Amino acid sequence: MAAPGDETQQQVIHALRVTNQGVHLENVIVFRYGANDHFQGRVDARTADLEPGLWMLRDAWVSGADGAPVHHDQYRLATTLTPSQIQESFAPPDTLSFWELPSFIRAAQNAGFSAVRYELYLYSLLAMPALFAAMVFMAASFSVRLGRSGGMLRVILISALSGFGIYFFSEFARALGQTGILPIALAATAPASAAILIGMTLVFNQEDG
Repeated sequence: MAAPGDETQQQVIHALRVTNQGVHLENVIVFRYGANDHFQGRVDARTADLEPGLWMLRDAWVSGADGAPVHHDQYRLATTLTPSQIQESFAPPDTLSFWELPSFIRAAQNAGFSAVRYELYLYSLLAMPALFAAMVFMAASFSVRLGRSGGMLRVILISALSGFGIYFFSEFARALGQTGILPIALAATAPASAAILIGMTLVFNQEDG
């Protein structure tokens, strides 16, 4: 994880063990960077505990860019992280309120956490009405001509296969978005866009054909 920073400084925290829901760290290394990712030093500590407004590092060795270490029984590292933010960073996106997602994403990014899955979930929620519209178009395309000519079993089979296809494509696009292969906005909206275009094409083809 990272302590909150800006364009002038950033601190990256690495720990071999995390307990107590993320507020207690063991075998801790803190890398300190300045502007333009300039390395300023590191802190090696036996433990770190999150307290209000700071990480309390114990049995810490603090070294600058020259590498000369200085021992501290206790060393304070300022932070704006809270226990709830750390715990929420590991929570599934669908456990958060839609209205809280934008502020949570900003807080996670400022704290150095990856917010990709939360951004992807937010964009997916925003694209949900378009996906519902797409399903309406697809349902209409299956019922126009096939319903008129009979073959209800065929209608049900094709509809079910189409639903599974949309679901598979949605999960595939989501996976590509989470890995960074596709932009988040594209990964979230591509299934709805493709489904609504296909549904409209089928409806127009059935009516005109």
